[in-house]
Amino acid sequence: MSNNLKDIVLKAAYEDKGKNKLTCKSAHDISHEHDFKLTDIGKFCNENNIQISLCQLGCFK
Repeated sequence: MSNNLKDIVLKAAYEDKGKNKLTCKSAHDISHEHDFKLTDIGKFCNENNIQISLCQLGCFK
């Protein structure tokens, strides 16, 4: 996994009630702005206990 992806995701993530989270919109923005696959962002988040929040499809709250 690219250190660049790690730095970008960790900078965009936030803490809520003791859990690290990344909004769905932020994941999409990172994907488009930095040319990362959403699957790579999701994998990084899963491996680092970062929850996707405010899902634009309503899958994650």
